[in-house]
Amino acid sequence: MQTVNTDLLALAASMILSVLLAAYLLRVWYRQEHRILTDLPLMFAITFVAQSTSLLILILPELGVVEMSLAVFKVRTLVICALVLPMLGVMLNIWLPRYERYHLRAMALFVVVWVVVTALADSETMIMTILIPLIIPVFIGILLTFLITWYTKRLREVRSDLMVASVLLAIANQATRVWLQENGLISISYLTMLLSMLLTTLALTNPWAPKRAPVVVPPTTLPEA
Repeated sequence: MQTVNTDLLALAASMILSVLLAAYLLRVWYRQEHRILTDLPLMFAITFVAQSTSLLILILPELGVVEMSLAVFKVRTLVICALVLPMLGVMLNIWLPRYERYHLRAMALFVVVWVVVTALADSETMIMTILIPLIIPVFIGILLTFLITWYTKRLREVRSDLMVASVLLAIANQATRVWLQENGLISISYLTMLLSMLLTTLALTNPWAPKRAPVVVPPTTLPEA
């Protein structure tokens, strides 16, 4: 009897959730009376589109469509840059609004560093070792943001407590990914990612809400505690 590929199932489930969340958030953003390109639903939607693409690149080798190589890994790494960049923009906008004139420069520098490292690195481990520390501060910014919205109850349409749990899992997953991969435990990383995605889906769709109100975009500055 053929064994079930748990890695493939975890990746496929995470990709499906990412696609559904992207579609949901795009719909929320489109239904807003006033839409701007820095709205949180749109930024998250772009992130989940990029994440679903990244997961697809991981799924193809599992299906035997392509062979996992350094070149394929580098393509996926560039897609991850498109995943992180919208969140970086959101964090800069929320936490450093008075330095708005430097936001695009900071994001451009982030992209340049990411692309140069991806192009010049000669191994997957080197790429992850250098780039993961660039991702974690963005995740920490998201974590702090949802901790504050949880404490102040300013974003009732979203379950901020579940988002905090999801981001904590994502940070732990990123921090241990190199070690897990080197020790043949990448399945743990995939399952952790799936659990994080499940929590994110529940947090953003919030099935416990009394009515389906559109997601309210947080102000450009954090509310005072």
